Amino acid sequence: MNFLHRRTWADGRRKIPLRRRISNRWWWCVFWSVLCLSWSATQASGVIVGSFTTPNETVMFQHVAVDSLSGRVYVGATNWLFQLSSGLELDGAVQTGPVEDNVQCFPKTCPEVSLWDNVNKILVVDEVSRRLLVCGSVYQGACQRRELEDIALAEEQKFLPVAANDETSSTVAFIGPARYMDYPSRVLYVATTNSRLGPYRDTVPAICSRYLESGDKLFNIIEKSFSEILRVDISSQVRDYYLVNYIYGFHSGDYVYFATLQRRSHLRSMEEGGYISRLARICISDARYDSYVETTLQCLGPDGRDYNLLQDAHIVRAEPADLLVGVFAASRDHTAQTSGRSAVCVFSLADVEQRFTENIHLCYNGSVPSRDMDYIAGSIQDCPEPGGGNIFNFCGESLKLNGSLPLTSFPVITYENMTLSSVVATTTSHHTVAFIGTRNGLLKKILIDDEAEEFEEVVVDEGNPILPDMHLDPTETHVYVASPYKISKVRIEECSKYEACDQCLRARNPYCGWCSLEKRCTVKAACQNATLTTDSSSPRWLSLNTQQCIDFQAIRPEHLPRNSLSTVELVINQLPQLPYLAHYMCVFGKSTPVQAKVTDQGLACLTPVLAERPPIPTGKDHVSVNLAVRSSETNKDFLNRLFAFYDCTVHKTCTSCVTSSWACSWCPHENRCTDNVTTCSRTVISGENNPQNSLIKGRQHCPSFKLEEEILLPSGVPKEITIEVRNLPSVVENFQCVIEIEGAKERVLAIAKNNKIICSETAYTYHAEVGKVTASLTVLWNDDTYIDKTNVTLYKCPLLGSHGGTADCSLCLTRDRKYQCAWCDGSCKYGDACLDPVATTCPPPRIDWIHPLSGPIEGGTLVTIEGSNLGTSEEEIRDNITIGGIPCTLVEYSVSVRVVCRTGGSAGPMAAEVVVGNKAGLTLANERFFYKVVELSRVHPNKGPQSGGTRLYLIGANLNVGSQLQVLLDDIPCEVDRTLASNSQISCRTTKSPIPSYNVSLLRLSVDNALLTLPNPFVYRDDPIVKKITPLKSFVSGGRAVTVSGVNFLPVQQPRMVVYFNDSLVNETVCEVRSDHLMVCPSPSVSGSASKWQLAQADYMAEESSDHLLRLRIGFIMDGVESVRSLQDSFPSLHSDLTYVSDPKFFSFEDDGIKLYKGESLVIEGENLRLASTESEVNVTIGTRPCNLTSLASTQLVCVPPEVQPAGTDEIGRRTESGLPMVVIRVGRNLRFEVGYLRYEVAKRYELPPEAVGGIAAGGAVLVLFSLIILAVLRHKNSQAEREYKRIQLQMDTLENSVRSECKQAFAELQTDMTDLTNDLETCGIPTLDHRTYVMKVFFPGVYDHPLLQETKLRQNGMYSTCEVAMAQFEQLINNKCFLLTFIKTLEVQKSFSFRDRVNVASLLMVILLEKMEYATDVLRALLLQLIEKSVNTKHPQLMLRRTESVVEKMLTNWMALSMYDYLKNEAGSSLFLLFSAIKHQVEKGPVDAITHDARYSLSEERLLREQIDYSIVTVQVVHEDQDEKIVCRVNDCDATSQVKAKLLDAVYKNTPFSLRPSIHDVDLEWRHGRGGHLTLADEDLTTKTIHGWRRLNTLRHYGVKDSAVMSLVTKQNDSFSSNCTGNNSLNSVSPIVGHYDVEQGLRYWHLVKYQDDQSNIKDYNHKSIPEIFLTRLLSTKGTVQKFVDDFLTTILTANERLPPAVKWLFDLLDEASSAHGILDPEVAHAWKSNSLPLRFWVNFIKNPDFVLDIQKTPVVDSCLSVIAQTLMDACSTSEHRLGKDSPSNKLLFAKDIPTYRKMVNRFYQDVASLPSVTDQEMCVAMQALSMSHNGEFDIVSGLRELYVYAAKYNDQILEALDTDPYCQKMHLAEKLETVACTLEGEETSVC
Repeated sequence: MNFLHRRTWADGRRKIPLRRRISNRWWWCVFWSVLCLSWSATQASGVIVGSFTTPNETVMFQHVAVDSLSGRVYVGATNWLFQLSSGLELDGAVQTGPVEDNVQCFPKTCPEVSLWDNVNKILVVDEVSRRLLVCGSVYQGACQRRELEDIALAEEQKFLPVAANDETSSTVAFIGPARYMDYPSRVLYVATTNSRLGPYRDTVPAICSRYLESGDKLFNIIEKSFSEILRVDISSQVRDYYLVNYIYGFHSGDYVYFATLQRRSHLRSMEEGGYISRLARICISDARYDSYVETTLQCLGPDGRDYNLLQDAHIVRAEPADLLVGVFAASRDHTAQTSGRSAVCVFSLADVEQRFTENIHLCYNGSVPSRDMDYIAGSIQDCPEPGGGNIFNFCGESLKLNGSLPLTSFPVITYENMTLSSVVATTTSHHTVAFIGTRNGLLKKILIDDEAEEFEEVVVDEGNPILPDMHLDPTETHVYVASPYKISKVRIEECSKYEACDQCLRARNPYCGWCSLEKRCTVKAACQNATLTTDSSSPRWLSLNTQQCIDFQAIRPEHLPRNSLSTVELVINQLPQLPYLAHYMCVFGKSTPVQAKVTDQGLACLTPVLAERPPIPTGKDHVSVNLAVRSSETNKDFLNRLFAFYDCTVHKTCTSCVTSSWACSWCPHENRCTDNVTTCSRTVISGENNPQNSLIKGRQHCPSFKLEEEILLPSGVPKEITIEVRNLPSVVENFQCVIEIEGAKERVLAIAKNNKIICSETAYTYHAEVGKVTASLTVLWNDDTYIDKTNVTLYKCPLLGSHGGTADCSLCLTRDRKYQCAWCDGSCKYGDACLDPVATTCPPPRIDWIHPLSGPIEGGTLVTIEGSNLGTSEEEIRDNITIGGIPCTLVEYSVSVRVVCRTGGSAGPMAAEVVVGNKAGLTLANERFFYKVVELSRVHPNKGPQSGGTRLYLIGANLNVGSQLQVLLDDIPCEVDRTLASNSQISCRTTKSPIPSYNVSLLRLSVDNALLTLPNPFVYRDDPIVKKITPLKSFVSGGRAVTVSGVNFLPVQQPRMVVYFNDSLVNETVCEVRSDHLMVCPSPSVSGSASKWQLAQADYMAEESSDHLLRLRIGFIMDGVESVRSLQDSFPSLHSDLTYVSDPKFFSFEDDGIKLYKGESLVIEGENLRLASTESEVNVTIGTRPCNLTSLASTQLVCVPPEVQPAGTDEIGRRTESGLPMVVIRVGRNLRFEVGYLRYEVAKRYELPPEAVGGIAAGGAVLVLFSLIILAVLRHKNSQAEREYKRIQLQMDTLENSVRSECKQAFAELQTDMTDLTNDLETCGIPTLDHRTYVMKVFFPGVYDHPLLQETKLRQNGMYSTCEVAMAQFEQLINNKCFLLTFIKTLEVQKSFSFRDRVNVASLLMVILLEKMEYATDVLRALLLQLIEKSVNTKHPQLMLRRTESVVEKMLTNWMALSMYDYLKNEAGSSLFLLFSAIKHQVEKGPVDAITHDARYSLSEERLLREQIDYSIVTVQVVHEDQDEKIVCRVNDCDATSQVKAKLLDAVYKNTPFSLRPSIHDVDLEWRHGRGGHLTLADEDLTTKTIHGWRRLNTLRHYGVKDSAVMSLVTKQNDSFSSNCTGNNSLNSVSPIVGHYDVEQGLRYWHLVKYQDDQSNIKDYNHKSIPEIFLTRLLSTKGTVQKFVDDFLTTILTANERLPPAVKWLFDLLDEASSAHGILDPEVAHAWKSNSLPLRFWVNFIKNPDFVLDIQKTPVVDSCLSVIAQTLMDACSTSEHRLGKDSPSNKLLFAKDIPTYRKMVNRFYQDVASLPSVTDQEMCVAMQALSMSHNGEFDIVSGLRELYVYAAKYNDQILEALDTDPYCQKMHLAEKLETVACTLEGEETSVC
């Protein structure tokens, strides 16, 4: 809307130093040409749906404007102007500065200028003229108009001072109405603060009206006459210090308003009065601005606080009056600085106008003497004298007054410690909503009522202030929020995040309401039929004013018997009314929905039929189903409640029946539970939850046992069981007791007597060897009537009175008397079973075990004695234990079996007897207890770190005696390890000392009561500190010497280096401490673990070199020092990451591993030699002798062997089998390489005799003479060869001329035909396949009935099958990147995972991810980086992507095919179609053999017709029923009938896709001649001749067809000859038919040539040299189609803006990877690009144009296309191929063109590299658009099923991989995959 505008957040200009004048211009041009286009409009899933960010802090936003018609967004910034789409995508940018300017001069007139930043001051959309008004701070605030559609199109700039010309002065402008012209007009209202810069500021008014009409008056101040100038000026006397800051401007009714912030007084003496906010008003009909009036705006808090600083304001069009919403801040002091307290105040425009009127009346009725406008320029008169009469229209008066009465409002909401900076407001559903920005980057959404409430807060740009320019988009569904460096598009609502009605209503968001029938929180417009009512809230759409959600108030009944049919009444509050013919339905679980009847209280529904009710689960008495209410209008359940069907008959006992949750009753005489009491005879016991009242109700009326004590039954002893029973039936017979013991049941007869059940006397036994077991006792009546059940205890006294399998008298006699156990016959028995007298005393004790058997002479040892009869009580044995005659004090006692006592002191060492006694006597133990003297002599080591952990060894004698051992270092405990104790040594581990550098004065060793001490035994030293670790690289096998520098290393006993992955320890090594400041640690090996963490390091691998496998964290284990375990936490500045690289490789010597040494240096080749090693770390030995290393390079090692061959041994002296010294290389400690054996063959020097020297000289002279003779002969031969060469060259020129003339003629003919074809393409387009067919042909070539093509099955009742649920779970796993990468990696390492499987998996994945292309691209990127990592470690990295050997390579093919479809269809498809058509036309112009598919004209030698065929061209006229005129077509008289039909079909249906044409097998060819005569032509009929077993296909020459013959294509008749001929329909198929016809009757068919049947391969002569005449045909065909080949290659090798961003993204990825891995050879990146696009994509479509075009490809055309494809492959190769006479003809054919094509390829790669980078956001947008455009094309579930076959086949391997991957473990991916399998197994009939 153009009725308002604001001042900028930071308006003004910055002066740039002169030294930047030259550099800035080109820098900005380059900068914006590359970076400005990288807009960051990122699509987010939250409330912020898009954003645009400045590239750096020098570009700050000032203003934002929105075009309400197009939705475009315009942003004014420092030196720049941006045009954005509604989604904040960058559409255009214009640089507006820096410019050469001088504030002291008028624009363009000053000789001395410098560069000034241009800060945007005014940005207004003129929707009428469709122009954008732009004013900057340069050129005195000049303005310019630009086109809204393209801001780059601008009118000439008007050099008029309009806006402020500095950085801080405000400018407010908006377009509003005016009525002081002769007609209603539009003007530009501008208010500007005086910047005080330059002499031209005095000409700029404070407020004015400016022309908008085009012409010279544009932006001029409107002057109707000399006295009528529309402007207000600040008085020149106060102008320089009384600065008015203009905040906001708008128009309403007959007035325009400006909100300002200014000093309370214009007098300098009253500056301490501070600032106030004002509202100025001018009549839109006032041509002199005499109606200018000001009134103070007051925002007063309830505590009287004055929020005096207006920050921003916004006008809201509302009923009954407009509202002005302002955000205010309280000042900190008398300045304009805010205090952090803010408030929102709302002013009604009706109140505003009333207050303005009151202030004017106060002046005109004499209440106020002065107008108080001394700061306004011009003559300001005092208020008139009262009595002047009423004035009804003040717009005609000369007012200019400052109102004395303020316009006061109270805050609707206040904030502490927060400054509000901007506001925009609107109305929705009778509510006023304000969106308020803050100084710290927040956006607050506030509902304004009598009191405001904040309902949501959004973090937009944390830390940066929100600019006052906030705008709603034209749909008012989003708000544009700008900060100095970022503009965001924020959704005004996020209703969908509220999942329940109460959440939706509690959110208090006026935009959100609960859509009842759709069961979701939405805006009102999104709720079906909710907008039919004007109410702010209705049952259909419940808004924030609703008190209650729609829900069940009651369900009557709430549950039913399962076999009962009834009507269920649903009481529902505020049920929405449905439209005509719509109805409600009740759905009980999975049953068929039942139409409901609307009642006064809600709905009434019939319960479902019995067959549709679910069965009750076993062991349950009910089943709960989901009772849902559904509307036929939305077909969605919007109310849900559980409803139970119960079955009382499940209960088999009275108690369980009457205590059930349902209305069940028990029939005692029928012995059953029922819900229908009418079926019971006599008495009925009502259930406790039965709503019917009854006197017999509840469990107290059921028969039950009355037990007062436990029932005990001795095993094997006959016993009678008596139980008292309540509510016993009044009978005495037919009772039974059922005893269940150890799973076996025994029935015993019982009788009833006096309310008691008496079970017959029976002996009960059990088999378990335990003292007692629990059995169950059940009483039945009449065999099936259940009375009650209880537990009984069976026991065995022999076991209760024994311990460890031995009878124990004391245990027997001390058992509870209820068991009645007694000791008799030497064992424990049931008392009544004893035959002998019962013993009352027990025998003496028996001692089985004593521990310990030694202790100090000081005593205090706790001795444990175990045995039997160790007393019946503690008192019996307390004083009866002695050791060596010394009493042993009782400490612990277990009846009869165990005692613990403490020894007393002994006078000296001795072997003491152990005696234990009871009442029956004393027992002497077999073992002796030894009293020993404990001695302590010394302790070592004597120092350790403060944190402890040092293991101390105490040396002495008898240290392992006693029961308790304690070591103290002063008062610091040392933890003893008893398992390491021996007679002479014990050890303990020190604990942390509270004091650093602490000297322990005394060590105290306590052994029971013995105490030994050592003085000054130990010193606590400061903890070790690690300062430096070097080197930080290691081979994965480890062993490299890592030097660790620091302090306090010597006190550490055995330091160890460890490496961690995350928090998991990978491996450790023991370090060697060399001094207190230095130790050396071998790097730990991770060779067995590298693969485990390599995948988790994918992001790191992408950034590091290809040789860097992983980076692990270093730590040290130094006793108990924790600080060195995690160096990153304790020493953050220390570099402590150890990078592991690939192990070096040394290549073994060739020739069976034996190298001949001839006295030079020994050179050993290898790989990765210097990645983590230096010369000093590599040791080379030859035998036992060293080989002095002189050089170590990445791939080569050079050393000098000993002068004399060492002995034939290895490096440690072991003899070798060959008897030669072995060459061994050691790298670090862990790597050892045997590269072979060395044999010395150093030649000895021999002295030649003089005779030998003379002989050699004579031989040399003879050799020179012989050479001169040979040279003479060669020169003669050379002259003959030159003459022969000239003769051959003359023949070649003649041949070339003949070929050239033939090519010219053929090319001219082809051009004519192709011109017609091109014209047809312009009108009809190329016959492109639809995207679905295209994908199937590329992804699954040759498959026509793939499950992906099935239509998605409709689900019944919205329910999903088990398989669909499982596939949904599997799809979630596929959408997990970690799972998918692990899944692919696991499949590829399986040996049975074939090439076909890889292709199939890649294609299935891309189809499944077709709707998630953004995610698919991310996965592809990760896989490509892994493939690159793998390939760069090979010898030939340029071979990557050359073949499809992995899943990622096929995925890349498919991903590129998806990304390039539109480009193929709209750009490259036409040139491909023209190329195909040109080749087809040229090939079919000459003879083509229908059997062998050889052609006279071909590019392929393999398909070249070598016989000279005589033929002539026949012009035929085709009559077709769909054509009014005859069609002229040229054919050859040697063409077979099927070939003629094909050519005629091409002519008749030339603009029709091939799939829509009739087949040649569907039509007959009729030759019409004479009057009414016609003849059906066929490849084979009665006239076909057979000679010597050879049958020739009929041709036009066979029938005698001549020029101008009339032909017609008619539908094939069933009785035609050809239809009865076997195999005739194959004559024109695209596959060779040789051998297809020789099946019947020994016949062989031929067309133009007879092939040789005695050759196993018909084409074996193809590779022989061919005659020149045949070569001319290849050259002729090539020359004819050359232009179309060039055109096609030019099209696909041109980089422009139409090239899909996927190509640029992929090439950049390959370049970055090449650079990251340090690949310096440019051929590698070139090969990768060639393999990924030209060779992998374009070659495929050149060979198979039918993948994208709806055409038929014949074998001869296919062979020609293969030659062109090979040409492109050669052009992409960087190496020159030498061609000779034996080179294939297809390479010779385009040999001269390949260098040109190669340059085109190189230029294409360079052009792509120079294109602007494709950002991740741009790529995401492109992929999302791709996904949306092809949504729903395939049955994804079917694809998931096909893919899951592989997951099931390799399930164990995948689960193992998921379990070993730490990231997969954290997300429990293995369990989720198992869940998929479990879900599938739960389906009754598998559909997968």
